[in-house]
Amino acid sequence: MAQQAMAAPPDSPARFGARPSDPVDAKFWEESKRQHRRFEGAASGRVFGAPWQGVVEQFRCPVLLVWGTTGLVTSETAEEAHGLSPLLQDVQIDAGHSIRYGAFEPYVAAVAPFLAAAPLTAP
Repeated sequence: MAQQAMAAPPDSPARFGARPSDPVDAKFWEESKRQHRRFEGAASGRVFGAPWQGVVEQFRCPVLLVWGTTGLVTSETAEEAHGLSPLLQDVQIDAGHSIRYGAFEPYVAAVAPFLAAAPLTAP
């Protein structure tokens, strides 16, 4: 799959992973991939052209970092993110990069209580 993704044109959403088979999911997946191109890619360590650490330091509301055992985020990265923002919480799920597709039930079990406990306004 990685070879297929890299063979796709640079502006193609297919370059960023497998397209979901559900038409509704696919529509949102394609839009998110178009938006992702503005970030320079997670693997570069940059978001909106800035190092991710600077973005995390600016968090003004609770954030849940959901990361997989074989995805891009490492335990060192999660620990560094914690040190940059007291508003950041994290949960590691036994999954790869596409956690919602690879481990849907554990994903919901992690995200639902976080959202239920989140304040309605930023601190």
